[in-house]
Amino acid sequence: MDEHWLAAARDGDRDTVLDLLRALPEPVVAGTEGSALLRAAALGRRPEIVELLVERGADAGRPWEGGVDPVSWAADYGAYEVLRALLIRSKEPVRKDSPQQRALVVARAWLGLDPERELRRRLGVGRHGEAFVDRELVGGIDFQPTATLLRVTAPDGRYAEAELSHRAIVTFLERAVGIRPTRRDLVARALHYAEPGSCDWSESLDAMTARLDLAPTFTWASAAIADESVDLRRFAADVLHAMSFEERPFRIAAVELLRGRLRVEPDPVALDSAIGAFAAYSKDDANLSDVVRHARHPAAEVRLRVALLGSVGHPHRGGRFAPPPEVPVALVELTTDPEGLVRAGALFTLAEGGIDGPEIRQAMAARLSDENDEARLQAAAGLALLGDPRGISVFKQVATTVEADTQAWWRVDTVSRILAAQPQ
Repeated sequence: MDEHWLAAARDGDRDTVLDLLRALPEPVVAGTEGSALLRAAALGRRPEIVELLVERGADAGRPWEGGVDPVSWAADYGAYEVLRALLIRSKEPVRKDSPQQRALVVARAWLGLDPERELRRRLGVGRHGEAFVDRELVGGIDFQPTATLLRVTAPDGRYAEAELSHRAIVTFLERAVGIRPTRRDLVARALHYAEPGSCDWSESLDAMTARLDLAPTFTWASAAIADESVDLRRFAADVLHAMSFEERPFRIAAVELLRGRLRVEPDPVALDSAIGAFAAYSKDDANLSDVVRHARHPAAEVRLRVALLGSVGHPHRGGRFAPPPEVPVALVELTTDPEGLVRAGALFTLAEGGIDGPEIRQAMAARLSDENDEARLQAAAGLALLGDPRGISVFKQVATTVEADTQAWWRVDTVSRILAAQPQ
């Protein structure tokens, strides 16, 4: 396989890989050539390319160079997203010889290990030997979970590394083969490194909230959200938030529980999730005064959550939105926030709520030259939707600069359709 093509797979160059796949016959993709591409994409930590290759016929069960089993390698390395991509077409996971079962054995072995000590052992430098130890946060792109990449480098330049997501892999594979992890296990796995948004955290969160009867989970979270452990409160708030997007029999109880937490939670991460959950459970009946009381919170992520009024689709154009007076006042203030995304969020909410008035238009007009592209777009869109010629002019300019299939592009498309449908 030409190095050019391997580099494309390793670097995540989807267009180049697609060009190659169009040129290669299916038997070649399923053979050593496809396997080499699959290995390059996996080593480059490119799950999206791995999935593309597997979907196009690359054999995830075919051993790589040196007889390496792809799924066992991914489980050992801790490559959670890559492993999921490798298994995208795998069938009959409950078979004793399935790739899921093989990978589960490998991943479970890591749960009793000290990762740094294990990597040192593999390098032969010993527990106290000279070595450089580095940790790097990877992932987190396009809403993917994050992971910590641990690398131990010997004085001669050799290194060993692993992503610390083995607990997520174990949970994912247990679920695939029909094993139901206990709530105690899931919480312990999420809190082992206690990194919100990580693979370990997200997989445990998904497993806890994917069950049919969530009443016991709500009861657990109701107590855990007031625990003295900030890590446990963060996870409990995320659990409550994850359960809030569908109608639940405990909705009213959740609203009251979270209303109380919004007034006393000192941690910004837990508060961020609690505001989101409160708004989602409350739906159109949310008391937004309980949300905007945090408009001046020192943490930008909390102010962004406030600017979006909980991020649950209210207000929305054409919906019922009659907030108390302190809500638009807080949103106007947030249009001057030091953080561009917060300004953009507040401008978006004002626009979607259809709120009008001299102070609203003045706030939007002041941001038409904002240094933040997203804030400038939202200000122009807001004024354009109100029929203000200042916004229409800038919106047309901005619309020609946005990149296709981005969040900004979709916003431009939505607003353009609304404007086109309005009577001239």
